[in-house]
Amino acid sequence: MRGGIVFLPADAGLNHRRTLRAADHMKPLITGTSGFNSPYQGRIEYDTSSGPIKGDFMKLLEEIPTSYVVVENHLVAPVRRVDFETFLARAVASGRLRYINHFDGHTDLYAVTKTEPDARSEAPMPFAIEIREWASLVQEDPINLLGEYRSLSETLYRIYLASYGTMPRYADFLRDAVALGRGVFPGALEDQNAKIEANLQEWSDEWVQRPAFRALYDGASDAEFVERIAANAGMTLSNAERAEIIQTLGNGGATRGRTLIALAKNERFRKNEEIRTLVLLHYFGYLHRNPDDPPDGNLNGFNFWLKEVESSGDPGRLQKAFTASSEYAERRKK
Repeated sequence: MRGGIVFLPADAGLNHRRTLRAADHMKPLITGTSGFNSPYQGRIEYDTSSGPIKGDFMKLLEEIPTSYVVVENHLVAPVRRVDFETFLARAVASGRLRYINHFDGHTDLYAVTKTEPDARSEAPMPFAIEIREWASLVQEDPINLLGEYRSLSETLYRIYLASYGTMPRYADFLRDAVALGRGVFPGALEDQNAKIEANLQEWSDEWVQRPAFRALYDGASDAEFVERIAANAGMTLSNAERAEIIQTLGNGGATRGRTLIALAKNERFRKNEEIRTLVLLHYFGYLHRNPDDPPDGNLNGFNFWLKEVESSGDPGRLQKAFTASSEYAERRKK
């Protein structure tokens, strides 16, 4: 070995546990600590803590230098799997990482080729190297509603609420999320915002033509439309805000679909619905159902978690609880 070993995922608790492993293996373990965190360890934790793992992290591994990267898949949060797989796929495809093998039923070993050019693969990659669009990832596992493009999921939720005054249902929401995710690629090296906005605009034109929407609003004036969607959203618009929106609709500066998108992105609306949206997306992502579907049969569980997060101020409790639930464990077995 010409360099050290990096274990992923990396955080303070896991890195303390790995200190003994460094002594056992008699190899330099970069993500092991016994009290003092090195600058390298801090960078590794920061670069991999949340969201997409950027290409700069690969550069860091090469500079340390790192010989091998060990990914303990069972310790990667479900919502982060795509982030890790996307990074690994890009690094392998570019030749900067080389997949070696799978061990212990859950651990993958990769060589950093700049440091260990002679390392050889012993097995095929455990997942596809090609980068997949968000639409197909959501179809495969709705946990991706909570991933990199969670803000798009949240915007979709608020469009439903502003339109109908009720939370969306799982099957309907999933179908619309897939439509919005066409051509959007998690972990993309280029900015995906333009594509997301184009998808939203196109989708909103179709949304306002749906029979359920037209039955509610076709006979409404622009002023009535604005009043209704604001009421559904639980928002009180100022006279100036209301007048501006109505005027823009009236002079053709915006369609009703674009108006819904603008309202869904309103910061007050987003903040008011932040916790409720997050709880609902956990039901959709982890349990693949509506909150009042069996075995619940009512919204007691949903309301419980809503109060828990509101009172604790800790949204992280949701991921821990849903991941540890027996329902999630049973669904994962299927």
